[in-house]
Amino acid sequence: MKTIYIFLTLIATAVLFGCGVQKQITIERGIIGSWQGCDGRVVTFSEEGDSIIGRYTELNGLERFGFSKNEIGYKLIKEGTNSFVGQVKWRAINIKQPTWRAVKATINGNTYQDKGSDRCGRDMTRVTE
Repeated sequence: MKTIYIFLTLIATAVLFGCGVQKQITIERGIIGSWQGCDGRVVTFSEEGDSIIGRYTELNGLERFGFSKNEIGYKLIKEGTNSFVGQVKWRAINIKQPTWRAVKATINGNTYQDKGSDRCGRDMTRVTE
């Protein structure tokens, strides 16, 4: 009788805990955090009031276009789940004043993609620590 009780307890425990199979839980963090482009630039997004501001926290060559560390390069608002719209700052070597262009960004897990940035800004990967 005791053996049957122990056996049933083991079966019940295995069923309750999914027979050792664990589900992978994904925590959606949205756009907030740091993202790295193909040239090594890092853009760090944070909430400031009703906006999401992206600052260049690592330049890795963007200084040749006139960018400085911690300069605001993105001004966004949330459009929907993991989608954002706003402006991205553009600078050119031969133009002193920056221009702001429309940008639409989407987040899919650890991937940032947008329409409006340059080649290395439109596809970035989340920086994980």
